Amino acid sequence: ARTKQETTELAPDATLSPELAATQNLMATVSSQMNDERDLLNQLLGQAQMADAFEQFSRTVRTSKLAFVKENKLYRNLKDAKNPHGAEKLSGTWEEFCGLLGRSVDQVDRDIANLTAFGEEALESMSRMGIGYRELRQFRRLPEDQKSALIEVAKEGDKTALLELAEERSEERRVG
Repeated sequence: ARTKQETTELAPDATLSPELAATQNLMATVSSQMNDERDLLNQLLGQAQMADAFEQFSRTVRTSKLAFVKENKLYRNLKDAKNPHGAEKLSGTWEEFCGLLGRSVDQVDRDIANLTAFGEEALESMSRMGIGYRELRQFRRLPEDQKSALIEVAKEGDKTALLELAEERSEERRVG
């Protein structure tokens, strides 16, 4: 048969000194604020990264549109239009068109050359990796087979592998 066990009384918690309780409350408040600030920072970092990705994407889209305008010489349709920056009429040149966009002919032509050489997907990926104009110019100079290999690695999004392959290819060209 079962026998009833005696219950034991719980001992009251030890009372904290008021100074220790205040310190605990302060630590909890500071910790909470730090977590809130860290959460805010992470949120803002994510938003900045998203904005950067959108910027890279929109740069590629803009360049493809500019390539279409240049290839089809659509900028000529600006001839005799009013210049928004002055009283004179436009003459319909590529240089004027680029100027209306606030960009130099060299910048736009370089962007178009990169787009043509690497394609939208690879160029967008390289832009996200932080590959700059100087590297892209070097990559464009590679033979087609080597450039194709770089494009494939770029599409994977591995910056380290891309730079290592580019270095190997550059070394081969110097030695060969």
